[in-house]
Amino acid sequence: MRLVKVATYNLWGNNEPWQYTLNRGVTRGAVPGSRATTLQLPDGLWQRRRQLLVHVLRQALPDILGLQEVVADVRQTEQSQAHQLARALGYLCVFQPLSRLDDGISVGGLAVVSRYPILSHHDVPLTTTFTQAALHTVIDTPAGLVNFIVVHLTPQSEEAQVVAIHHLHHYLDTLPRASKVIIVGDFNAPPNAPSIHMLTRRGTVEDTAAQFCDAWLVINPHDPGPTMPSHAPVSRIDYVFVSSSLSVLNAQRIGHQADEDGFYASDHLGLVVTLQLVAGGVTMQDWHQLNHD
Repeated sequence: MRLVKVATYNLWGNNEPWQYTLNRGVTRGAVPGSRATTLQLPDGLWQRRRQLLVHVLRQALPDILGLQEVVADVRQTEQSQAHQLARALGYLCVFQPLSRLDDGISVGGLAVVSRYPILSHHDVPLTTTFTQAALHTVIDTPAGLVNFIVVHLTPQSEEAQVVAIHHLHHYLDTLPRASKVIIVGDFNAPPNAPSIHMLTRRGTVEDTAAQFCDAWLVINPHDPGPTMPSHAPVSRIDYVFVSSSLSVLNAQRIGHQADEDGFYASDHLGLVVTLQLVAGGVTMQDWHQLNHD
């Protein structure tokens, strides 16, 4: 038996607290009333937040990390924010661009950062009405192959979220039944939302919808565990879901400390979960066979 530590983090792209203070009248990613809510740095805030994120991740040391709202220059996607974090940690990285940003030269997307080899990665379109997608990676861990999927759902429509989870379940049905599956991300939905129920409902053994548990609730059944906004979290919208072949040993939030100026690493808290993997399931030989049929 081996342990693997997985995490999810919404990076918040190139956003800065002063923009939200000025344009929306709300605090995001900063201590209210601190200079962080008004300070405009000449080269933007990302360099400072990158240092904060690296510090947080070095303390948590996840083996596999799913990232949302990752930004890259369209001309240098291999220099994405996720790649920068991966280099600092000495990890591998794949980035999936999703949409062009307003500045015309940047693209936002999903990423997976891993200390273990990433054997494959696939974009999983979830809907066309809103920007919603999943990035599926197959990762070769010491206890066998893991299907690690990072998801980002729209905050604009509960109906669209439900449709997206339908698409995700259809995709999951194509995976070998013995697969170890971990789904992480920003679902922009509370635990009682229909989309979350669709991932955690109980059904027959043959029903993939019955195969996932909310890792946070396994360890913290009486703690609502809000993850957003980082300075005073009230909503839990970031999740780690695991298939029944995995045991949850620990779950904790990260990134809740601001720096001396009042900046947080992101406007979300991250979530780190320690899992116990049982050797077996789909092997490397099975994977090669599936990919050459």
